[in-house]
Amino acid sequence: MTPEQATATLPLHPQDEVECRGCAVHCEKVVYPAACIERSCPFVYAYDEHGHTYMGCLQKVYEAEIDVEMLSAAERTREGFGAVRALRGPLPMCDAAVQSTFSQRETELGCVNPEFGELPAGSPTFRVFELVGNDYHLNFLDGMTGDHSHTVDRIGREGGSALLTFTVFGSFQPIMFIQFLSEAKNVGTGLLPRFHLLVWPDDVRLERSRTPANEEAKKQYRHVARALASLEYKSVQMHFDAEAQELFDRVEVGIEDMIEAEPDEGKKSHLSKYRGALPKIAALFQLIDLVGCTPEVPVETVNLETGEKTATFTPMEIRGNIAIDAAHFRKAVQLFGYLEQHMHRVYDSKQSGTEYRMSKLVERIRSGELKDDQTAREILRKDWTGLSQKSTSAEGIEDALEQLQKLGWVRAIPPKPGTAGRPSRKWRINPTVFEGDEEGEEE
Repeated sequence: MTPEQATATLPLHPQDEVECRGCAVHCEKVVYPAACIERSCPFVYAYDEHGHTYMGCLQKVYEAEIDVEMLSAAERTREGFGAVRALRGPLPMCDAAVQSTFSQRETELGCVNPEFGELPAGSPTFRVFELVGNDYHLNFLDGMTGDHSHTVDRIGREGGSALLTFTVFGSFQPIMFIQFLSEAKNVGTGLLPRFHLLVWPDDVRLERSRTPANEEAKKQYRHVARALASLEYKSVQMHFDAEAQELFDRVEVGIEDMIEAEPDEGKKSHLSKYRGALPKIAALFQLIDLVGCTPEVPVETVNLETGEKTATFTPMEIRGNIAIDAAHFRKAVQLFGYLEQHMHRVYDSKQSGTEYRMSKLVERIRSGELKDDQTAREILRKDWTGLSQKSTSAEGIEDALEQLQKLGWVRAIPPKPGTAGRPSRKWRINPTVFEGDEEGEEE
């Protein structure tokens, strides 16, 4: 049978684009997840769970969700992390390959399906992950301002240019946030200061209410949202009127004084963003009130087949130059006065370096990963989050262990007499720290 005849008789199944069983060699397509991060693939998603960050593929080219820290550590070795089996055809930006199960028979049998080895090639159009040192983190900084143009793929038309702006709305767990802030690199990236409306979550029990929903307010909200969404790009130009400009100039000087007097670098960076955020929020307040007072206009449409007329209401068009008055600027200032209080609470929640390392050591003790008779340098080499060479040193871990010794978690084992060189202290875990956990499990 010729290769062409063999290919023609192959049964067509959905898996045929990722595996070939046309002969006894058995080939399948694989992808290298490390390349997803290195190439900043826009289809990578990530989430945090139990102190680890996991990544996966939104397009389900592969099914596995991979520990990013483990992947990064493996990539620093000679063998690397390796490949995972593809569940669907690789995308152009994938680092894909064809692997043979019985490669020793390739020379004997030859390839009956050479087209299977043809792989797409391309590159991503915008960044999701960014490499910082030897560590990867989610990167939204490139799209934050909305002023950066990127080529994008669009279904049904050729590639074009788009302005990307990411809007993040949601809540967070304080303990996870404290751990995030306690690593200096997470404050130094400049990501956090771009969340202008960040507030610390207070634990408040709300009173139950049987008051019916305010349907008029809901209707007004929908009207404003539809009107703002229908505004065409650059159809409105906004600026301060004379009084508001004078107020802004005075407030800006006050912000600069606050920045100069603030010793915390994270807070300095956060306050510096207020100069740009204040006018934007004031402009939004002005637009909302303007749209809220603008009536909807009826638009009549006619069904050409039946002659039936229907009327829909759309927001009246708003265009041109709009002045931001002093009243709306004052509202923005009041809001940022409230947000400033929460900004201090957010940044003040971070632990000191020693406290943070103590908390990470306790996590490893409770999980059973930290064993007896380890030295600080041996712990450092394990490359655990918050305890690796990227964020601390052996001396920093030694200091945290000494503080834990005062609290009864661990005790230092003195080096044996006559040990050559400068001996390192080994540490032993107090076995009683697990007794509470065992009692809880028995219950």
